[in-house]
Amino acid sequence: VYNSQKKIQVLLENASEVITIYDADGTVKYVSPSITPILGYAPEEIIGRNCRFLPGEVTDARAVHLVRDGLWEERDFRVVLRNYCKDGRPFWNDLTISPVRDTGGTLTHFIGVQTDITVRRQAEDAFSLAVMHQQATLRDVLSSVTEGRLILCMSPADLPPSLTRFADPILLSAMGGIRELRRQSVGACQAAGIPDLRLCDFEMAVGEAAMNAVVHSDTGMGGVFLDERGTVQVWVEDKGKGIAVADLPNATLRRGYSTSGTMGHGFKMILSVVDRVHLLTGGAGTTVVIEQDRTHPMPV
Repeated sequence: VYNSQKKIQVLLENASEVITIYDADGTVKYVSPSITPILGYAPEEIIGRNCRFLPGEVTDARAVHLVRDGLWEERDFRVVLRNYCKDGRPFWNDLTISPVRDTGGTLTHFIGVQTDITVRRQAEDAFSLAVMHQQATLRDVLSSVTEGRLILCMSPADLPPSLTRFADPILLSAMGGIRELRRQSVGACQAAGIPDLRLCDFEMAVGEAAMNAVVHSDTGMGGVFLDERGTVQVWVEDKGKGIAVADLPNATLRRGYSTSGTMGHGFKMILSVVDRVHLLTGGAGTTVVIEQDRTHPMPV
C-alpha cells in the first residue's frame, strides 16, 4: 500500500497538467506543483480556498455555470474557460472534473485536471480574426464588382429581415420541391406586380439556387416572401459544407465553376438576373436570399 501511495504521489508531483482535489463543496484539498509555472500561485496559496476564486469576474458566465452545475450534480464534465493568473494575466483552461465515491456510492471528493491551452487558443483566435478580415475585404470586392448585387454576410445578423411569408416553406430534395418553389415564386411575383420578363428571370434564378442546395447538401429548405412595395424574396437554406473563403470569387463570379461544397454552377447566372443576393456560408451550411423588386433599382 505504501509503495502504491508513493507512486501516486510521484505521478501527481510530476504531472504536466494541474491536478486538483476538491472536497464535496469545492474546497481545494490538494493541488499539484505544476500550478505554479502556469498560474503563479504556490500550492499552499490555493489549498483551503474554494475553486470559485480562479475564474475571475469577466470569465464566460456560461462556462462558470457549467462548472457549478457539474459540481452540484456530482457528475463528470469538461469545459474550456478563461481563468486568471496571480498577476492578473488571463489563460485558457481546458478543465475536466470527475467525482469520486466510496464503496457505498457516497461522494467523497472531486479530481480536476486542467491543461493550459492558451497558446492554442490564441492561435485559433488569430486565425479567426484573419478569416474575418479576409471575408470583410472580399465582401467589399464582391459588392463592387457586382455593382452591389452580391452581399456577403458575415453572420446570420447580416441577412436581411424576412418579408411577409407568401406560402408554406418547402423541403427541397432530389425527390421534389424545386418545381413547387419556382411555382410559389411566380405567384409571389404576380401578386407583387413584377413584370413578366423580370418574373421569368427570377423564377429561373430561384430554380438554380434550389438546385445548388440539393446538389451540394442533398436537401434544403425554401421559402417565399413579399411586401407591399413590390419586392419578392426567396430564402434557400442548406446544411452542406458551405463555400470556402478561397473559393468564393470563382464560385460566385465564374460561369460554370463547381467544386464540392460550393454553390458553383449557376450562381453567376443568378447574379446577372436578380436585384440582390445575400449570401451566408460556412461550415454549418449556406443561406441564399434572392430579392427582386417590382422595378429595377436605380444604380447607386
